[in-house]
Amino acid sequence: MRCTPIVAGLVLSSIVFAPASAQAQVKVDVTKITCDQFVHDKIATTLYLAAWLSGYYNAKRNNQIVDLQALDENTNKVKNYCYNEKNFKVPVMQAVETVLAKLYNAARANVDVRKITCDEFVARTAKIANPLYISAWISGYYHA
Repeated sequence: MRCTPIVAGLVLSSIVFAPASAQAQVKVDVTKITCDQFVHDKIATTLYLAAWLSGYYNAKRNNQIVDLQALDENTNKVKNYCYNEKNFKVPVMQAVETVLAKLYNAARANVDVRKITCDEFVARTAKIANPLYISAWISGYYHA
């Protein structure tokens, strides 16, 4: 049986922010998350938040392909920008837009989220090393 990325994203998106929800049920306005909060894991872990942001911005471009290499590279670029103390108060979404103004599509390790089956997701196949990142990406995508 095959489940859609929407169902997987909705079911598993709550896992992404589980540490925050274990303390209290809160809603996070991503537009207000600062670089300081991003790099110091004050809202959610940097990698999960980066995956969510990647999904969000890819949805804006109508792209349903997760480029895992670009996600890693772009996360590092944004983290480097945000680690600069003068940027601590910059909203992380502004940092993403500043640092990654020119996005490109190259032949890389891409995952088409429309083609992920439940079995692949649960079994953590080679192309889905960490399903939580994919869940965060899908959640960001559908919240755009």
